[in-house]
Amino acid sequence: MNEDVIFQKNNEYGTHYNMKFLLKTEVGESQIIAAWIVRSGESFPRLTSCYPVKK
Repeated sequence: MNEDVIFQKNNEYGTHYNMKFLLKTEVGESQIIAAWIVRSGESFPRLTSCYPVKK
């Protein structure tokens, strides 16, 4: 399954992105939001937060 990444903002710290996806396991499932930043001068993303949300 593919999900789109949503561009949130660009500021002095870098470019911020959010991802929302469904995580399924044998125990259950939940929507997850993960926030990422690609800092200015770097070429790789850093995870800034990740948490489950209600459907």
